[in-house]
Order: sequence, then C-alpha cells, then structure tokens
Amino acid sequence: MNYVVLQDVIFIITLICLSIPLGIYIYKVMTGQKVFLTRLISPIEKSIYKLMGVDANNEMSAKRYAESVFVFSSLCFIAVFSIQLLQGVLPYHRIYFVVYCSLCKFC
Repeated sequence: MNYVVLQDVIFIITLICLSIPLGIYIYKVMTGQKVFLTRLISPIEKSIYKLMGVDANNEMSAKRYAESVFVFSSLCFIAVFSIQLLQGVLPYHRIYFVVYCSLCKFC
C-alpha cells in the first residue's frame, strides 16, 4: 500500500475522531455553558474586559462590528505597508545574508 494513501486514511480517521469532541466543546462555548477551560480562562477574560471597558453581556451591533473590522483592517494594512516600505532599512534585511548555494538566490 502506498504510504501517501495510508497517511491520508490515517488523517481522515483522525479528523473524524476529533470532530465529535471538538463539536461538543464548540457547542458548549457558543451556548455559554461551562467547559473545562472556564476556570482557567474566565478570570483572564474578565480582566481584559475590565481593562478595555467592555461589558461582556452587551452584544455588538452590526454597524459597530463593521466599524471595528474596517479600523482593524486599515491599521493592519498601514502596518504591513510600512514594513514593506521600510524593508531596506530594517534590520535583518536579505542583502546582509550570505548566499551559500546557487539555488538560494532564487528564493
């Protein structure tokens, strides 16, 4: 039997076996039931909400969500654009690395 086929079969069986407990976990989290990580993560989550001034019981409106996604996407775009724009003067630029093999110059 080909090892690629065997690897694919093992992978699919693993996915099927993990999907049931993961689905139960996601269902409990989304419905607000307690899960095994609640005691560990709940205090951290509450402190972050308190630090940011967010009420955990209030839901975000569609307009507020769209604004948040737009602002976050804009900030990430500016950050990535700045990194690419300043790539020549940033440390660890590729020009400082020594190429040891002839194939690496095409990477």
